[in-house]
Amino acid sequence: MQFAFRWMNCFLIRELPLEVVVRFWDSYIGDESNSGFTSFHVYISAALLTFYAPHLKTLEFPDLLLFLQGLPTKELSFRDVESILSQGFVYQSIFNNTKF
Repeated sequence: MQFAFRWMNCFLIRELPLEVVVRFWDSYIGDESNSGFTSFHVYISAALLTFYAPHLKTLEFPDLLLFLQGLPTKELSFRDVESILSQGFVYQSIFNNTKF
């Protein structure tokens, strides 16, 4: 799962346009729990997967990995970015204090 390592290790900087990375990182820094880069990033990554889920469900495994390694993020609109951020906040509010 090379894509997941890259997403976590590089904080999505290789997958997203710079203006989107800046918007995400602004939310990480402004996170009230002060855990933006350590935990909120995980929820944003999950929200990104959710955003692309309808397309991901149609792909075979090799194609799915190729897609995740080269997300079509150039087409993301401002509304898409805000939707992903909002979904990340929802995931954080639901799952942040759950025990595994």
